[in-house]
Amino acid sequence: SRQAGRGASEIRTSAPPARMELEGPALPLDRYLAQSCFHRINVAYPGVRLVNESPFIFVVQNFASDAECRSLVQLMTSSGAAQSSATAPGQQGRRTSTTVFPAADEVRWLRQRIVALTGVAHEQQLEPTKLTAYEKGEFFREHTDASFLNEKMWAFSARLADVDEDGVQDPCHWPSRFCTLFLYLDDVPAGGRTRFGWLDGSGSMPGGSIFGRRIAELAGDAPSTASRLDFVPSAGTAVVHFPATGLESGCVPDPRTMHESEAAVDPKHIVQQFIWPVPIDLVADVHADVRGEWEALLASAR
Repeated sequence: SRQAGRGASEIRTSAPPARMELEGPALPLDRYLAQSCFHRINVAYPGVRLVNESPFIFVVQNFASDAECRSLVQLMTSSGAAQSSATAPGQQGRRTSTTVFPAADEVRWLRQRIVALTGVAHEQQLEPTKLTAYEKGEFFREHTDASFLNEKMWAFSARLADVDEDGVQDPCHWPSRFCTLFLYLDDVPAGGRTRFGWLDGSGSMPGGSIFGRRIAELAGDAPSTASRLDFVPSAGTAVVHFPATGLESGCVPDPRTMHESEAAVDPKHIVQQFIWPVPIDLVADVHADVRGEWEALLASAR
């Protein structure tokens, strides 16, 4: 098993405190436990620490052992099914990395562990588990983990109505990814940090001004405890954040969770697990309807 404290990713912030180690005290959970806007994970899971309140970001030390991390890297490198990592339409060039989607049975132990940590009702709420490798110079620019369609429909609705994004008032209220878990599979001394660089909501998310106001209405307008949060990858450490509110709150994308993976210097391997508030089969059905509506809107605008 891992030694106590081993694998605790270093966190670097650009607002007080200037530097924080995870061996120090975690933030209190009172505000997180009192809210109902964002998904409630199992805060009693071993190693869970709240490291940012606005938005809520958790770190889980020792979520996987060294041997388990090595086995996942080996699963990826021996797969023979690696593919260039996909991005949303129109965003090619914002990401350079390689991805493998192992069969669910190959990572069942990990998926069950993620269910136990995140507290979702069904494993079917987890997208296919994604293993991603970044070699030297590879990166992923600023992005959100919220559903592409949920994010983009605001911008298209604004364009069709001939108003700016502030003129579109109503959230779209269909399911979106509402919880993300990253698991770092190796220590990365140089490069490859995960950077939450827009904790004030100032990122380039389409519809971000609407989302930000709605988030403030739903969850309050507490300032972030840092202006930027950098995670230095360390094997076995997981990071959990919430790219959108819960289903009852409309699955509103949270612009404060925009993040990026800086260019790798040393090789970096991670697990990316995206989680929905409903089983994936239902999501697929809902999004098929949304895609049809979207295509009709675009056709009518030509």
